[in-house]
Amino acid sequence: MNNNNNKEITIPATYYNKWELEAALQRVPVHGLKSFIKMKEDRYIDNINNDNDSDNGGGADSIYANKELNKLSNAGTAAALAYFHNMHPVQRTCILARLDLLELKEIKDKGSELFFHYLDHFYKKLKNDMKDLRIKKETMLLYNFDYKDATNFYYSYIKK
Repeated sequence: MNNNNNKEITIPATYYNKWELEAALQRVPVHGLKSFIKMKEDRYIDNINNDNDSDNGGGADSIYANKELNKLSNAGTAAALAYFHNMHPVQRTCILARLDLLELKEIKDKGSELFFHYLDHFYKKLKNDMKDLRIKKETMLLYNFDYKDATNFYYSYIKK
């Protein structure tokens, strides 16, 4: 769909990676993953279109994603889910915490009203996961998650 009023974009691959991880955590069966990803694509497109509607006073500049370029192969999806399900819980927790922190930084840059709610939820969940799984800060560094950076980020906004 490429006419004068609409721009065509692709959904960034990082969103698909996060959605696959989210599906794995929610234990979405392999045969249901396609529907799960479709639902996430639709929400993403709706959010973009709603942002444009409020910015432009109308949907004149709506953005539609080119889903053909974003299709996941069933074999690749099944392999990713199998890998993620078999991953050590500490590694999985660190990966998701790193992705959540990146997303929080994006939300902060956009100036979302829910930023503090998400920030508080993120930090409480991180502390609970560390307690439940008995994860040390040094162990998190092995899995490319800097706990000190996350804590500094949290306290820099909570103290304000």
